[in-house]
Parts: sequence; C-alpha cells; structure tokens
Amino acid sequence: MGNLPSSRITEARAFAVSGVDYAGPVYVKERHRRAAPTKAFVAVFVCFVTHAVHLELVSDLSTAAFISALRRFVARRGLVSELYSDNGTNFKGASNELHQLYQLLQSTHHREAVTTWSADKGFKWKFIPPRAPHFGGLWESAVRSMKHHLQRVLGTASTSFEDLVTLLAEIELCLNSRPITPLSHDPSDLQALTPGHFLTGYHLQVIPDIALKDIPENRLNHWRVVQKRLQHFWARWSTEYLQQLHARSKWNCEATEIKPGMLVIIREDNVPPLKWPLARITNIHPGTDGVVRVVTMKTAQSKEVKRPVTRICILPIDSNSKHEEENTIDENKRSET
Repeated sequence: MGNLPSSRITEARAFAVSGVDYAGPVYVKERHRRAAPTKAFVAVFVCFVTHAVHLELVSDLSTAAFISALRRFVARRGLVSELYSDNGTNFKGASNELHQLYQLLQSTHHREAVTTWSADKGFKWKFIPPRAPHFGGLWESAVRSMKHHLQRVLGTASTSFEDLVTLLAEIELCLNSRPITPLSHDPSDLQALTPGHFLTGYHLQVIPDIALKDIPENRLNHWRVVQKRLQHFWARWSTEYLQQLHARSKWNCEATEIKPGMLVIIREDNVPPLKWPLARITNIHPGTDGVVRVVTMKTAQSKEVKRPVTRICILPIDSNSKHEEENTIDENKRSET
C-alpha cells in the first residue's frame, strides 16, 4: 500500500480538497400529480481532510444538472481548490443506470463543460486512473454508508422532491456527527471531535423526536413518515459504524491495551439519532490472566457504569496510540543499533 497523497494530510479548510461521486437512483414523485415517479441521483461530496460529507440531489444524468449541483455545493461550502472524481470506466456495466452514468462521464461535451466551468472558478479537476476504483476509496466509502442503508429504508417507494431533500440533509447530519477522536485527554472532558466541528465550530444537533420505528406508516402523517425513515437510517448506519470501530479479530493474540482516561463510545440499544453515548474509562478490572474484560466508566451525566469491553468502542486515535509508541521505540532502537 502506498503513502497517502499530500492532499489528504495537508491542513486545509473543510471541502477545500474534495471528491465527488454519484449514488442512486432514487425515485421522485410529483406531489399533486399521478404521473409515474422519475429517477433522480445523489451527488456525494467528501472532504479529503476532515472526511465531512455533503449530499446534493440531482434530477437527472445530464451535464446541466451536475453543474447545478456543483454550483450549490460551492455556494454552501465555499470554493474548492481541487476536486477529484471517477473517470467513468468503472461504471461500464449491464444495468441501464451504470451505462447512462458511464456515457455521461465519458462524454466529451460533459468533460469540456465541467472543465471549463471549473477553470473559470479557479480550481483544478482531477480524475483517478482508469479501472482503479480503490483510488477513490474515500468517496466510495461515503457512498456506501449513504446508499446502502437509504435503499433499505426507502426500498422501491417513491417520495416527493422536498421530502427527499429533507431526508438527505438529515442523513448528511448523521454522517457528519460521527466521533473521530477525543477533543482532549482531560478525564472530565466527554466531548469528541466530529466532522461537524469543522463545518459549524460545534457538534451538530437535531431536534428531539419520539420513537417511530415500530409504528406503521399508515398511522403516521406526512411529516412523521419522513422522520421514521430517518430513524431507520440511523439505526442501520450507527450499528455498522460501531462495528467498524469494534474490530472483531480472532481472540488468539494480545488485544488492544485498555487504560484509564480513554474516551470510548458505549454500545447501547435504541439510541436516538445523533446521540453518541460517550464516556471516560475511570477504572479497569483485569482478570486472573491480566486481560481487561470489564471497565468502569464515567458518563456525561456524571454516572459511573460498568460494562464489558465488548460493549465499548475505543476511538481510533486511542486504540492506535500504543502501536505508534511501540513503533517509535522500535525505530529508535534500530537507529541506535
């Protein structure tokens, strides 16, 4: 595996260097007409530095629709200096949607129009190498996080344009609320850094709502149906994100060292959207073999709770700190030798 490109590790404003990809299709219906639903797509923009996500609904696969979505993105997030995208060869498939997307991205008119517009705005447009989707793994991951669960929430159901824009905005809110690393090593500080901090300067919040997951849609009004779909998306995506943090490796090697003061996420059931139960480890309880399997933590409500380590997720920077220290010590020893 090669080193990360300089654009991924150089300090920059949020969305100054971004990647874009398409997801979909989703089906949009007219609110006051009985016409058949039409296909729409979602443009997914990902910041290379902060990993923040921006979602834009695109009405069709045309150059004008894409440039309009790009203009809305620039108007809300600021002008970018570099924008990366796929070159389209990965979408040459049998399905109609993939073939239409391939034709759009390979079109000479589309490339000239987008390149001219970006040149007028003063930023560079770059394409990843052909047949190399892993070069765009950053935005592919964001597309999967959004599309995988959105399709299971909506299914084949169609929704109005306004409802879909609202749902995508709240899904964007969920994706940008994920904890990345502790804000400090203060044992009394239970705040975690999120992509939303780079966008608003503070952690993102949502208006509290009642649980609607178990209520049939025919008993809900129009607005409650949208809220229920958001809660379904949150339940699916947050579970998958916690599973990524809580790596399930084989239990035949030494586990990650757990120490007091680490900031962790508590794996709780039925957590409302944008609520991440954070806690600081105050005490560890090793077994007779010296392995820590139970910890005591202090929550944001100043309550002490005891949980097994299988119900907590250590934020990545804390879990990697030991390995980084060991690698530094090994490198120092080799240099001295």
